[in-house]
Amino acid sequence: MSPIVVPAVPATDLESFILGGLELNDSPFFIESINFGLPASLAEWIRGADSNGAILSRPPLYENRVIEAKVSVERQATMDAALAHIGT
Repeated sequence: MSPIVVPAVPATDLESFILGGLELNDSPFFIESINFGLPASLAEWIRGADSNGAILSRPPLYENRVIEAKVSVERQATMDAALAHIGT
């Protein structure tokens, strides 16, 4: 049996959230909270005029997932510097 190896760098330091080439968990940005909501399923039912029920035509598909994140900018020397980071 091999020993368990614990990495020297925490996994959160190795992961990043990138939006359009902008790293959101790297200085001067940090993520305060993030919510990966569950997408709603889209079922397609087949009904007949003379039937008393419906059946699924295929396994349900899903709508697009909406992810909400609260991203903040670290304290800057001036408000203009903070707004310049937000503008990126």
